Amino acid sequence: MQQILAVWINGFYMAASTTSAETLWIVARDDAVLDASEEVLRKGVTLGMPLRRALRLAPAVVSDENPVQCRALAQRVWDIAAAHTPLVETLDYHKGFVDLTGCLRKGETLRERAETIREGIRSATGLETRIGGGSCPLIAQTALRKPPNGIVLTADEELPFRASIPLSKCPSIPTPLVEQCDRLGIRTLGDVAHLPMARFLGIVGKNDGWAVYQTAKGKTTRRIHPNYPPRSLFVSQSFAPPTDQEPRLVALLQRLCRTSYRRLRGERRRPAEIALSLRFADGERRDGGSRFPRAELSELAISHRAGRLWGELWQGEEVERIALVCRELSGWDDEQGALWGNPDKERERKTAKAMEMTRARFGSRSLSILSDESAPHHLQPLRFAERIWESNGLCPVGTGW
Repeated sequence: MQQILAVWINGFYMAASTTSAETLWIVARDDAVLDASEEVLRKGVTLGMPLRRALRLAPAVVSDENPVQCRALAQRVWDIAAAHTPLVETLDYHKGFVDLTGCLRKGETLRERAETIREGIRSATGLETRIGGGSCPLIAQTALRKPPNGIVLTADEELPFRASIPLSKCPSIPTPLVEQCDRLGIRTLGDVAHLPMARFLGIVGKNDGWAVYQTAKGKTTRRIHPNYPPRSLFVSQSFAPPTDQEPRLVALLQRLCRTSYRRLRGERRRPAEIALSLRFADGERRDGGSRFPRAELSELAISHRAGRLWGELWQGEEVERIALVCRELSGWDDEQGALWGNPDKERERKTAKAMEMTRARFGSRSLSILSDESAPHHLQPLRFAERIWESNGLCPVGTGW
């Protein structure tokens, strides 16, 4: 069984973006509330609310997100998590998943390790952390919302907890289908688990319902996509002599966006953040950054964000150098693999490919498929075979293989 922690840093953006002693603070991203002080939240402001509406409810000092400070603080936080396991997936600066499968000491529980991580973050940054734990990301993320600071479930506690999760908390099912299920008396994952698969999929459809049904039955369908430490893609262009011709500069910026997009597609990676740096003829340098609202990759999205940053940074000066950086790259196929327990078709394909490579190099008798009864007596694979498994993403470092 997997052992997943969902981690949420309380007040992260307030700590990274403000230095004032004021109690009414709002941190904004893309004209929406990203973080707010407790006094503002008590007045009815919620995270994600449009900034104009939030200011009508609670007049407050607005501070834009500061990517430089956020990145520095986030690195201190996630370095602590990465010291426990290499399988760290950051969803934003302040939240992410940690997979501790196979990383616990003998006799140690997941709850004890969660407290160790919480104390390490508190000691290094002074920030409090909400942590939820379970056998899959959905359960861990749901447990994270429980007061006061999330709960970490044991195997015995997880079964009734999973059965109580409402269908509305499952992001893969659209709201109209949730309402349709509610009218039929199917309101929780426990209700789903008592239905035949064909019946449930007939109601919500195969695309939306299969993953939810597997989760209701206690089978993991969503695995960690490790993306920390983050990778970056850097492209730049210099001018000799410097120029202030706007059509030429904008055309070049679009070419840099196109180059970045093609390289990202070639490497099958998505960026979480884009940054633009301008160096002017007098030596001045201006930097700006913008975070993508969701995990996506398109040339239009990169071009649109770069254009917005260009409008904020350039004021008609002669430009000597333009640099475009796509940060926090995550792979399309960087999915944690496992060879045990309910393998899906993708894992079966990867397993067959890795076994074929091993047998082709070391002989047809170098590997064999074991039954569940003989698995406990199986010796660990030799080091040369482990390297092949690791290169195919089937036994990531830290999972006990």
